[in-house]
Amino acid sequence: MVSHTLKDYEVILADYGFDRVHKSHLVNMKYVSKMDRDGFIWLHNGESVPVSRRRKEEVMSMLKGKHEK
Repeated sequence: MVSHTLKDYEVILADYGFDRVHKSHLVNMKYVSKMDRDGFIWLHNGESVPVSRRRKEEVMSMLKGKHEK
């Protein structure tokens, strides 16, 4: 059982590369391999995570910046 909200963890983990991509998902952006046209990001382990429509542009910008480094 967890006694903190996802928002609490979002704040705690922000300095470690985690970003909120959906109301139910925090993702370590270091492990994202791609984002597809259907609004899912794919992790290095083959798992997919939905990206909310509201956060799609922000996530795309983060990924673009990640790949330019």
